Amino acid sequence: MIKLWLLVVAIPIWAGMAFSETKGATVAALSWKEHLDLVQIVFAGLFALVSYLLIRTLNKIDRNQGLMFERLVSLEKEFNTLKGEHNALKSFHGEKKG
Repeated sequence: MIKLWLLVVAIPIWAGMAFSETKGATVAALSWKEHLDLVQIVFAGLFALVSYLLIRTLNKIDRNQGLMFERLVSLEKEFNTLKGEHNALKSFHGEKKG
């Protein structure tokens, strides 16, 4: 998780350093090469954001699957106990056929 935060923080810092090479020029005065740098900065930031959200979502899904599996095992144990008790009571009282 720390590596992800480092990535999310490092890309905008790198992008800001690359953009600061324009020495304060306005967007209208930028050359085509500098516009490409700005586009790269925006795409890098968007990529970092989407990557962060994707990894966070996958981690939450994985954690929730673990919890659901534990609940399913618990329910299975409880069901088997109740089924055993039911079968014992049925055999104790005699099962009527027909």
